[in-house]
Amino acid sequence: MKSMAAPYLHTGIGFLPLGGIDAVNFINYLRQSFVFAVGGSWLAPRACIVNGDWKRIGELCKVARAKIVELERRQKDV
Repeated sequence: MKSMAAPYLHTGIGFLPLGGIDAVNFINYLRQSFVFAVGGSWLAPRACIVNGDWKRIGELCKVARAKIVELERRQKDV
């Protein structure tokens, strides 16, 4: 992703990666200055949707949000 972004960084363009993003690596993408958001099916797994397990989906979103808040806090401290 860094290689793809490099020629465009001077334009201020942002990226929204979608493929291969998961609960473990999404924060690494968000650390990149040129990534403004990420998306991924890990937030709403197919089985949860099929089974109507909205509580689990909510829990996954809360965990992801907590990690984002922590990243933002750390970036402000730098």
